[in-house]
Amino acid sequence: MSGTTAVTRGLHTTTAASHLVTAPVYPLLDKVVIVPFIGNFFGSPASGEWNYSVEMPDVRIASVGLYMTNSLGAGAVAVSQFTGTIDSGLRTLAGGQYSFQITGYLAVQTGAAPNIIVDAARSVGDIYAVLRVPSSGAGVTLELNLNGAPYATVQFDPGTTTSYVVGGFGLPAFTAGDQLSLDVTGVGTSNPGSDLTVIIRL
Repeated sequence: MSGTTAVTRGLHTTTAASHLVTAPVYPLLDKVVIVPFIGNFFGSPASGEWNYSVEMPDVRIASVGLYMTNSLGAGAVAVSQFTGTIDSGLRTLAGGQYSFQITGYLAVQTGAAPNIIVDAARSVGDIYAVLRVPSSGAGVTLELNLNGAPYATVQFDPGTTTSYVVGGFGLPAFTAGDQLSLDVTGVGTSNPGSDLTVIIRL
C-alpha cells in the first residue's frame, strides 16, 4: 500500500520516537467489545473471580483500553500497549502447524516435497526446520514459496540440527487455496544432511 496517511504519535502511553523513511507502517483497526454486568455486581463474591474471553485469532494487538460506564457516566480509561515486544504487538495466532518432510539425504532440488494446500486464512507465527543428521562442509539452505513466489528462507549452519527461526511478523498472511512449496537450494559439501522436517507454526 502506498500514499499518505495521518499518524497519531505517543498513543496509549507509548513513547514518540523517530523512524526511518523506509520503516513499514501498519494501519490499525479498532475492535469494540461491550460486556454487560448485572446491578450490584461489583463488590459481590462473583466479581472477584470474573473473567471474559474475546476470540481474535490471527491478529496482532497493538494496544487495549478498558473503561466502565453506568448511569452516572464513564470512568477513567486504563490502557496497555504491546508495541515494545519483538513482534511489535501481541500476536494471537490460531494454533496448529503445517510441515514438510524429506526422508533420506538432501540434494539441491526444486519442489523437494509435495505442496501444501492452505485450508483457511492463516497468519504465520514462525518457521524453522530440523535435521536428524546435520550437514558438514556447508550449511543447508531452504526456500519456502507461496504460490510459486519466494516467501521465506530457512538456513542451517553446518554441524547443526536446528535451523535459525524465521519470525512470521511482516510475512504475508495465507488465504484459503494458497499453495506452499519447498525448494532445497543448498546442502553440505562433505555431508549434505538428511531427514529434514520444516515446520510452519500458525
